[in-house]
Amino acid sequence: MRELIQRTFVLVMLGAAVAVSGQAFAQSATAAQSDGTGGEDQITVRGKALSRYRLELEEARDELIDVYNEENSGEDNDVICREERPTGSRMPQRPPRVRQTRAGTRALK
Repeated sequence: MRELIQRTFVLVMLGAAVAVSGQAFAQSATAAQSDGTGGEDQITVRGKALSRYRLELEEARDELIDVYNEENSGEDNDVICREERPTGSRMPQRPPRVRQTRAGTRALK
């Protein structure tokens, strides 16, 4: 099971890297042509905004968790991500937790 998760994660990350690198290093046809003056060539690189990369990474993470939850046996082993803010921080985080762990934490309260 762990190998399946690792392979899926590697494939998702590899696919995201290929998609991102293809767009980041691509040039338009007009940028690739020289101006004919014999001077230095000009290269224009266009990429995505950092927020777009973060969004794609979160989508890939959610897809990985969905695949894991479909493949494991029993609902107690399902992984759940909940957005929470650690004490003293304004940055929300989404730590993955196993459903069984959350049930045990609730029982202690």
